Amino acid sequence: MQSKDTALHRIKKQLALAGNAAASEQEKKTALKMAQMLMRQYNLTDTELTASKAGETETPANVKKSPAEWESNLALVCAQAFNCLSLFKAGVCPSHRGRWLFVGTGQTHEIAAYAFAVLLRQLIRDRSEFIQTKLTNVKTPQRKTARANNFAEHWVSAAADTVQLSDPDEATSTAIKAYLSINYPITRALEPRANTVRRKIPETDAQAGYRKGSKARLSKAVNSTGQQTNLLQ
Repeated sequence: MQSKDTALHRIKKQLALAGNAAASEQEKKTALKMAQMLMRQYNLTDTELTASKAGETETPANVKKSPAEWESNLALVCAQAFNCLSLFKAGVCPSHRGRWLFVGTGQTHEIAAYAFAVLLRQLIRDRSEFIQTKLTNVKTPQRKTARANNFAEHWVSAAADTVQLSDPDEATSTAIKAYLSINYPITRALEPRANTVRRKIPETDAQAGYRKGSKARLSKAVNSTGQQTNLLQ
């Protein structure tokens, strides 16, 4: 007996034929009946069929749990750029980092995860360089972290300003919602670590972060084969 995944693939092919304007009325009726028969045979619901249009891709986070606000915002920017949803999964043991999960339709979740991974590496590199070159005289670790986080927050803000966000798509949103209801029925709002030490943080930190972040480019050019090209420039 074929698996549910195989059955879902066959059902989607039949539904595509049923909605094909070039098909005859008889072909459309036959395809629709076949899809309905397969759904009954494998006890598949409309929600499962809708959810099958979505998928997920994971990529490592920078921390085990409780990501900083700048990292959470970067994930959100990448998700929104490709009409996806981002979720955070904490590491299950001390040696495991957390994971960012991107959910979307088609290849969008793969592209969003890739974009996030590349930008996160670049941001971590720029933040580390900022600490080593601009914060050498800052003695208090808490204040050094606060200033570095302020730099990173404005880096993300600048990167977000260069991104053209996808228009909300009802069909995609419905598929993602159905996917979550089946695969992740219990979720809670993420509470990232906010930058609590903001008193007397030099404005130059924000300016430096914005300058660096403005050099990040997120492009959404797609070639004729449907593959992403020139994703990051």
